[in-house]
Amino acid sequence: MNKLTSVDVRIQLIHYLFGIAKADGHVADTEVNVIKYIAGLLMISPTDFE
Repeated sequence: MNKLTSVDVRIQLIHYLFGIAKADGHVADTEVNVIKYIAGLLMISPTDFE
C-alpha cells in the first residue's frame, strides 16, 4: 500500500481510524496503540497525524 498511495492518503486513513475510534465518545488507550501500530505499518510517524 505504501508504494501505491501518497503520504496524504495514508494520513487521511489514520484520521478516519481515529474518527471510528471516537464513535463511542472517547478514544481508549488501546485504540490509540492500535492506530499507532497501523500508522507504523503505513510508514507514517505519529507526529504526522497528531
